[in-house]
Amino acid sequence: MLVLTRIFDPEQVHLIIDGGASIGDTSQKLSNLFPNADVHAFEPFPEFVDALQQKAIVNPKIKVQPFALGEKNGSSSFNVNESKGTNSLLKPREKSREVYGSLMESEGVIEVHLKRLDNWVASTNIQKVDILKLDLQGGELSALQGATELLQKGNILSILCEVMFEKAYQEQPSWIELVSLIEKSGLRLFNAYQKHHHIGQILQADVLFIKPSIIEASEKNRRNSFHKFSKIIIS
Repeated sequence: MLVLTRIFDPEQVHLIIDGGASIGDTSQKLSNLFPNADVHAFEPFPEFVDALQQKAIVNPKIKVQPFALGEKNGSSSFNVNESKGTNSLLKPREKSREVYGSLMESEGVIEVHLKRLDNWVASTNIQKVDILKLDLQGGELSALQGATELLQKGNILSILCEVMFEKAYQEQPSWIELVSLIEKSGLRLFNAYQKHHHIGQILQADVLFIKPSIIEASEKNRRNSFHKFSKIIIS
């Protein structure tokens, strides 16, 4: 996430959405990096919502949104697994046990509320989203399909998105569909981070997409911040 401070002026970032905020560690990091920004933390799992609300008491720049992001407004079944970080609107694939063992064993299903990002933004005074972070355990495409108006208008400036190259959940869309939708919205691939592998095969990565005009505007700062042929930050 530090790389975002070499692309955006931290003082000029005002709105961040953390989709799949879990217990709020990423929300807190983003808030620290961009002190002028409101960080709207979307998380439907009640146990995690409680943890987020505790962080929000200490840091009022974190705004807790106890919803799942999706293509439609309404409600949906939400699968709770042994490892709560793998909770998802989708059911785990049987094959996932080969990689994750018992971590994705089901512990039950709860009902959660869904929000379509376009509708949620329309109900607020938000004009644009500087950074949209999505870690939705296979639900990233659905969340972006609920943000088509924002994407078409160019009102999402960057997306940091978990991309699964191997499907971990039943009925999970292909990573190609996800990346294609982002690319068609006009955002450009910048880099990939936090790559995870299994016996030599890449499973997933956090992939950063940015509006081309912002990439171009940040070139001077990036030249001073990165080794020329590397993603390593100099200072």
